[in-house]
Amino acid sequence: MDESSTTPWPSLTRDMNADGQFTLSDVWLWIVQVYFLPGDAVLWALLTYSPGLATFLELGPRSYHGLFTAMVSGGCWVFVLVIVGVVYG
Repeated sequence: MDESSTTPWPSLTRDMNADGQFTLSDVWLWIVQVYFLPGDAVLWALLTYSPGLATFLELGPRSYHGLFTAMVSGGCWVFVLVIVGVVYG
């Protein structure tokens, strides 16, 4: 397992794209990072604690922000929105 699998997500900094300026594209990158956070966390757990299953599913460090993490994140965010709707309503 290479080093990138131990730090899958960068920290949220003011200048996410490192162009020296704070722009709207930095805000978009924040949104993308927050959206993919649940899926990336699941992928990190698979790579760290169950590498055999990750290999079987053909997942690796290059899978961060990929289709698998997008689907897991989407499911998590829909679940959170439903729970918030039920609690709020």
